[in-house]
Amino acid sequence: MSGHNTLKDRLKDPLTETARKVRRNLLAASVVGIVIVKVGLVPNKVSAFGIDFTQANQEALLQLIAAVIAFYSATFLVYVASELTAWNIALRSEQFDSMMSQERNIREYLGDDERGDYFFKHIRRLSVTAQPVFVLRLAIEVAAPMMLAIWSVSLTLGWPA
Repeated sequence: MSGHNTLKDRLKDPLTETARKVRRNLLAASVVGIVIVKVGLVPNKVSAFGIDFTQANQEALLQLIAAVIAFYSATFLVYVASELTAWNIALRSEQFDSMMSQERNIREYLGDDERGDYFFKHIRRLSVTAQPVFVLRLAIEVAAPMMLAIWSVSLTLGWPA
């Protein structure tokens, strides 16, 4: 895969399938925790098994949910850190080599006059524009699930309020 395709793919989809699956599980666990606390779905009794939940059992169940959310949060953050590292390596290695060879070819074609300088300034502006968009997308794909997870853990650990 060339450097251009690596950068292009990263801009299209900065998270791998594995990271997206962990994010999905984090969101699902967070929503379960929020729904249980906000709607009041903490079970008092499981009739099928004849089990009655005491207050301590209910709190333990919510602590377990909070632990699952914390696990998925940590796993998701590790995957995101890995993705960012891979993105930086791809950008700095393959892309740098590709751009340097292309710059030599373009400079030979355009020459070292003002047209060539204008072209390279334009390319740098595109790069500067792409980075904030990528960061914004990561913020939405990472910060939103993490904020939901933090809220869910605070609700489940703070039950009953």
